[in-house]
Amino acid sequence: EGLREHLRVDALERGVGVGGHAVHALGGLLVARAHARRRRTVRGMRRVLWLNGAFGAGKSTTALHIAGADPSWHLFDPEWVGYMLRANLHGHMPDDFQDLPAWRTLVPRVAHEVASATGSDLLAVQTVLNEAYWRQIRSGMSSLGLGVFHVVLDVADDALRARIATDTTDPGAAGWRLGHVDAWLAARGWMTSAADLVVDASVQGPEEVSRAVLAALA
Repeated sequence: EGLREHLRVDALERGVGVGGHAVHALGGLLVARAHARRRRTVRGMRRVLWLNGAFGAGKSTTALHIAGADPSWHLFDPEWVGYMLRANLHGHMPDDFQDLPAWRTLVPRVAHEVASATGSDLLAVQTVLNEAYWRQIRSGMSSLGLGVFHVVLDVADDALRARIATDTTDPGAAGWRLGHVDAWLAARGWMTSAADLVVDASVQGPEEVSRAVLAALA
């Protein structure tokens, strides 16, 4: 985490300095270079690109754009670890499987096994709003030799609520997403501070956000 590069990517009209780093134009977007190469530690270490942010911020769609543009990223869904636990821990599951210590322990282990089996870097999509939970997951990844690049899609309150209300892809999730907006706003400070890259997704769509992420990793 000493290599953390916390940058905000904004759709501005001209380049400005962000946190002492330059903002560069790329394909009409202003992209903050996160110097991701410095996070590629020892040779052969597999990476996990983890997309975090509010429910409804566009993480899943962004991930599909990233994987489509660069097939070397293998999609990894931590929720399936939770589904496995739910199916086998009848009567012992909390309402949110993230509250289960086993989920936070197994996600890094399963990620390591998937990366080893596929020989690929992983692209994970999962909202984690609890700082202690995130630290445990990231520490677990690191202990297994996985380098984590943590991206937070940052969406302002009004923009997030409007996006959720008008989403036609998964309208059934609107209630869940709106019910967690306040939790996102409460966690927003630590999440953006703990991120290796922060992308302002209030105005930019998933395709633009995916290009910004890939540019930061280039």
